[in-house]
Amino acid sequence: MRAMVIVSDQKYSSSFDPFPPVGTKGTVVEALDKYNEYEVEFDDWPPTTLRDPAWTVHKSMIVFIDNGKQIEKQKELGLCV
Repeated sequence: MRAMVIVSDQKYSSSFDPFPPVGTKGTVVEALDKYNEYEVEFDDWPPTTLRDPAWTVHKSMIVFIDNGKQIEKQKELGLCV
Protein backbone atom coordinates (compact mmCIF):
# COMPACT_ATOMS: atom_id res chain seq x y z
CA MET A 1 0.00 0.00 0.00
CA ARG A 2 1.36 3.42 -0.93
CA ALA A 3 1.52 6.31 1.50
CA MET A 4 2.79 9.89 1.68
CA VAL A 5 4.22 11.82 4.64
CA ILE A 6 1.95 14.64 5.85
CA VAL A 7 3.75 15.29 9.18
CA SER A 8 7.53 15.04 9.53
CA ASP A 9 7.94 14.37 13.26
CA GLN A 10 11.67 14.27 14.04
CA LYS A 11 11.04 12.15 17.15
CA TYR A 12 10.85 9.35 14.58
CA SER A 13 14.22 10.12 12.97
CA SER A 14 17.04 7.57 12.97
CA SER A 15 20.32 8.20 14.74
CA PHE A 16 21.94 9.10 11.39
CA ASP A 17 19.17 10.55 9.21
CA PRO A 18 16.27 12.94 9.76
CA PHE A 19 12.73 11.66 9.25
CA PRO A 20 11.62 12.07 5.62
CA PRO A 21 10.07 15.45 4.75
CA VAL A 22 6.41 16.13 4.00
CA GLY A 23 5.52 14.83 0.54
CA THR A 24 7.89 11.83 0.61
CA LYS A 25 6.19 8.71 -0.74
CA GLY A 26 6.73 5.12 0.25
CA THR A 27 5.27 1.65 0.68
CA VAL A 28 3.73 0.37 3.91
CA VAL A 29 5.34 -3.01 4.60
CA GLU A 30 3.83 -3.88 7.99
CA ALA A 31 0.33 -3.42 9.35
CA LEU A 32 -0.69 -1.08 12.12
CA ASP A 33 0.71 -2.27 15.45
CA LYS A 34 -0.47 -1.84 19.04
CA TYR A 35 1.29 1.55 19.20
CA ASN A 36 -0.65 2.84 16.15
CA GLU A 37 2.49 2.72 14.02
CA TYR A 38 3.27 1.35 10.56
CA GLU A 39 6.56 0.30 9.02
CA VAL A 40 7.19 2.18 5.77
CA GLU A 41 9.95 1.91 3.17
CA PHE A 42 10.32 5.37 1.62
CA ASP A 43 11.27 5.91 -2.02
CA ASP A 44 14.71 7.47 -2.55
CA TRP A 45 15.25 7.97 1.19
CA PRO A 46 17.98 6.28 3.23
CA PRO A 47 16.89 3.22 5.21
CA THR A 48 17.17 3.37 8.99
CA THR A 49 19.73 0.52 8.93
CA LEU A 50 21.05 -1.89 6.31
CA ARG A 51 19.29 -4.78 8.05
CA ASP A 52 15.94 -2.97 8.28
CA PRO A 53 15.09 -0.55 5.48
CA ALA A 54 11.70 0.42 6.96
CA TRP A 55 10.95 3.47 9.06
CA THR A 56 8.55 3.37 12.01
CA VAL A 57 5.77 5.88 11.36
CA HIS A 58 2.81 6.90 13.53
CA LYS A 59 -0.50 6.62 11.69
CA SER A 60 -1.11 10.38 12.04
CA MET A 61 2.04 11.13 10.01
CA ILE A 62 0.98 9.55 6.70
CA VAL A 63 -1.95 9.47 4.32
CA PHE A 64 -2.68 6.55 2.01
CA ILE A 65 -2.52 7.34 -1.70
CA ASP A 66 -3.57 4.05 -3.32
CA ASN A 67 -6.58 4.02 -5.54
CA GLY A 68 -9.81 2.16 -4.67
CA LYS A 69 -8.71 -1.09 -6.34
CA GLN A 70 -6.31 -1.80 -3.47
CA ILE A 71 -8.81 -1.47 -0.61
CA GLU A 72 -9.88 -5.14 -0.48
CA LYS A 73 -6.28 -6.39 -0.51
CA GLN A 74 -5.36 -3.90 2.21
CA LYS A 75 -8.19 -5.15 4.40
CA GLU A 76 -7.07 -8.76 3.89
CA LEU A 77 -3.54 -7.84 5.00
CA GLY A 78 -4.78 -5.89 8.01
CA LEU A 79 -3.37 -2.64 6.66
CA CYS A 80 -6.71 -0.81 6.91
CA VAL A 81 -8.37 -0.08 10.18
